[in-house]
Amino acid sequence: MKTSHAFAAVLALSLLAPLSRGDADERIRWEPDAAAAFALAASEGKPLLVAFNMDDEVANDEAVRLHYRDPEIVRLSRKLVCLIGSIGDHTDDPGETCPRLGSLTCAQHREVEKEIRRRFIEGNLVEAPQHVLCAPSGEEMFRKAFQMSVPDLKRAMAAALIRAKDGPEARQACLSALRNASESVRALGLVAAYGLEPHPDLAKALRSLARHRSSSVRALAVWALAGQQDPEDEPDFDRFVRSARSPELRELATAAARIHRGEDVPGYANLFGAFFWDRGGDVHLRGSVFY
Repeated sequence: MKTSHAFAAVLALSLLAPLSRGDADERIRWEPDAAAAFALAASEGKPLLVAFNMDDEVANDEAVRLHYRDPEIVRLSRKLVCLIGSIGDHTDDPGETCPRLGSLTCAQHREVEKEIRRRFIEGNLVEAPQHVLCAPSGEEMFRKAFQMSVPDLKRAMAAALIRAKDGPEARQACLSALRNASESVRALGLVAAYGLEPHPDLAKALRSLARHRSSSVRALAVWALAGQQDPEDEPDFDRFVRSARSPELRELATAAARIHRGEDVPGYANLFGAFFWDRGGDVHLRGSVFY
């Protein structure tokens, strides 16, 4: 088995296989120093997960209680460098590990919050919970403000791991995921595909999925195919816009057509998180139900 295909298989297994009983109580290990974390990511070639969290709010509390303790997210997090910022104070002992977030003190997560806010937020108003996935260089790849499902966060983390690989290896891992029979793993490949270097094999696979019987798969494929910017696809993007049956699909197809023409569409890389959600392991378009 080639390394690239093995990597895709490992990612798929990490999404699906349960943790051992001894690991059941583990959670994400947050780095205590932001500057050191960015340096570590660059030196080891690891993507970053950057999170903003606040106290006494349902979605933020859910992220701490569910997302950051989810066994599959915990497993994926071991392959990334993880940072979390919170201005909260959760213990009277300044030297005690934060009981809310674990692995760092409250003073440390307050200092991390200052640094990641400086890097990723314009102004002082922070929308939380918020998750940012970055390349090893620190360049932002994905961002989702407010509530994000456990499967969507899992998919974004796995896609960031694929993109962090060298060009040919990332492309082969992505293609392996696109050819997988599991819709969840295929969706991972589609999320990873946007942002990879254009390549005929990748464009061919995305064109095929853009004609898939599932509307949700077609929509994700159109979103990813736009990044290939192949002039031969121009008629297809016109067709995607004309055939859109809902405002959400029309907005997505129109944005994809603009990206394909080389125009700038702010926030386009994050549309997969804005439009898609999970139910029963399948991928759906927000505002629509597909069968």
